[in-house]
Amino acid sequence: MTKSSTFDQRSRRCCDDSGVELVRLVRAVSSVADQVTAAVVLETTAIK
Repeated sequence: MTKSSTFDQRSRRCCDDSGVELVRLVRAVSSVADQVTAAVVLETTAIK
């Protein structure tokens, strides 16, 4: 019982860590995408 419970806690902790990393990655990618979009919009409006 104790072995399985400690294993569950460890796996849950690992899953939480990977989830946090995934969220950070998604946020970083979305912020970069926003910057690129803003730059493209500025360039297209400047051309017009």
